Amino acid sequence: MDVTVALCTRNRAEQLAATLASLEAARVPAGVSWEVVVVDNASTDATPEVLARRWELPLKALHEPRDGKSRAANRATEAARGALLLWTDDDVRVDPGWIEAYLDAARRRPDAAWFGGPVRPWFETEPPRWLGAGLHQVALAYAILDLGPEERALRPGERANGPNWALRADAARAHPWNPELGPRANGRIPGGETWVQSSMERAGLGAAWIPAARVDHFIPQRVMTLDHVRYRYRLHGRAQMRGGGRALRAADAFVSLVFDAAPRYALQRLFGAPPERWIRNFRRCQEHLGRLRGVAR
Repeated sequence: MDVTVALCTRNRAEQLAATLASLEAARVPAGVSWEVVVVDNASTDATPEVLARRWELPLKALHEPRDGKSRAANRATEAARGALLLWTDDDVRVDPGWIEAYLDAARRRPDAAWFGGPVRPWFETEPPRWLGAGLHQVALAYAILDLGPEERALRPGERANGPNWALRADAARAHPWNPELGPRANGRIPGGETWVQSSMERAGLGAAWIPAARVDHFIPQRVMTLDHVRYRYRLHGRAQMRGGGRALRAADAFVSLVFDAAPRYALQRLFGAPPERWIRNFRRCQEHLGRLRGVAR
């Protein structure tokens, strides 16, 4: 088989239906064999009913009762029969040319083991002004990514986002997901797909940015808040404190917070600076606070 499209889902029945509908509209080149593997990670909503509908897709629905997206992702990897594994999420609309773009890239770039593409915002409602103006400053909080219009090799440290990436099946099986990371029922520990991509980079495997492989990521109104940005960047800061040298990194975070990010943010808000200016320092404050919390734990 040529392609497996894989995604994990938990309690997002309505968004999952939109994702599967977009896959129905995706173009698959003649002669290409493919499948869609959806792993239900113990949903309690109407997800089973959505998966049971008569979709115009080669759909394989699986169940992973153990909590955690990374466990569900490993279940999907084990079940995948395609030589190329395309990852997306249960709250995404894929571009009609998404599958074609990754297939073409995999054929043209035999030196690349994995690939990433753009993730664009799909707002449920009109975003508040601070988010519309400053989305590029807080893109991580919404899994938005754009590394430019040119196809190229990814540089060391560059990563694809979870809603839109692909890898060859042999690399996927050699570099499994870490079950301790990723979303779960009672929260999340960041780093699911990052763990896999970092493992491949350490093994010397190449990667490429494919701007033609586009998806739109759903952003519900309830997360268009500064509280959501605060939560996600503090988690991100904590995740950065894994490994050695934490004391030095914590000292750097403290100095940057107290003498740079926090006073800049306070002054910008006090004097009414436009959101595209203060949102950057708000984000930096949360990230530094997350680092300090991470080393404290």
